[in-house]
Amino acid sequence: MMIMFYSYLSPLLLLLGVFGVLYQFWIEKWVLLRRHKVPDVVGPTIAKFFANMIAVALLIYTLGVLGMAMELSDVKQVPLIPLIIVVIWLLIPIR
Repeated sequence: MMIMFYSYLSPLLLLLGVFGVLYQFWIEKWVLLRRHKVPDVVGPTIAKFFANMIAVALLIYTLGVLGMAMELSDVKQVPLIPLIIVVIWLLIPIR
């Protein structure tokens, strides 16, 4: 977008911009496919671990939101509905 803004100063900037975008595309494609591939040693164990951590993350997030709601609100009541939903989520074994 910036090249379009400055293209009236030098029309060669449009050509430079096209080559820059193509260069960036091929470099990022190479990095994604070659350098940042998933290692072979990673198995299903790590996926199961993080799938089980979703409930804990949900609880931590809910407690943080409740704390901020209590701190920022004029009414000092605890909104218990999100907390009840999270506790039910933790107690019911959904697998």
